[in-house]
Amino acid sequence: MWDDSWRRRTPEKQPGTCSAGKKREKCGWKVESEDRFSQEEVVLKKPTVDEARLILELYDLRREPELRKARQWWLITFWPKDADDFMKVVMDFGSQENNWLRQVGSYWGIAVSFVLNGVVSEKLFFEPAFCGELYFMYAKVRPFLKDLREKAKNPDLFLLSEKAIMGSKVGRAQFAKVEPRVAMMRQQR
Repeated sequence: MWDDSWRRRTPEKQPGTCSAGKKREKCGWKVESEDRFSQEEVVLKKPTVDEARLILELYDLRREPELRKARQWWLITFWPKDADDFMKVVMDFGSQENNWLRQVGSYWGIAVSFVLNGVVSEKLFFEPAFCGELYFMYAKVRPFLKDLREKAKNPDLFLLSEKAIMGSKVGRAQFAKVEPRVAMMRQQR
């Protein structure tokens, strides 16, 4: 059973303030409801055994043979130079590459939704051993993401990944290590 204790408001927290006593707006918090902690508070909670099990289940799913091929393609073969390169695959419905693009994108979209909704702690999720691949994929598209969203007519494209990575101190720190390596690899292609 999942531990929902993180959803309960602690008595020492006053609505409208962050841990330093500042107004939420100044802390950058967005709270969906009064009975739910902000993401910043979720980071501070100790990961549970159930969260660790979920990470292991997510990791195990990555070993599924077709997803493994899709991930291999994304990491090794697929190096879009710009939004147009990416859109060629997006618009090639029925192709193996289109299937792989969607499969890996969906996998990571679901996985990041768990951390964004507080189902799994950022501390566990953002370990490079688990989500280094997410950083790598996001670094591949980030240079042309604005253009890609416009061409796809989808302002939410890679939005969950962006929110998860850039909205987390741990995620940003890890991503800062990966992005320069991906840029170097892109130049060598």
